[in-house]
Amino acid sequence: MIKQIVDACYQLQIQCILVEGGSKLLQSIIDIGLWDEARVIVNKNLVVNQGLRAPVLSNQSIIKSESLFSDTVTYFSNKNMGNKA
Repeated sequence: MIKQIVDACYQLQIQCILVEGGSKLLQSIIDIGLWDEARVIVNKNLVVNQGLRAPVLSNQSIIKSESLFSDTVTYFSNKNMGNKA
C-alpha cells in the first residue's frame, strides 16, 4: 500500500512527503527504504517503563545533533538516498 501511495504522488509530481506516524508505519517506510531524512528526538528525563518500541533506522548517517532544553534532536540521512539536508 505504501509503495502505491508513493507511486501516485510521483505521478502527481509531488516531491516531498512528511510522514508522522506510529511505530509500525514508520518502520515499514524505513524497511522498504522510502525515506531520505529523519529527525529523532530523545528526552533524557523521560522514563517509560512500558510501551511501543521506537522504529529502528537502517543505512543512516548522522547529519547533525543539537540540544534543545532537555531534548537531543539528531538529524539522519539515508545513505542510499544521498545527503539532501
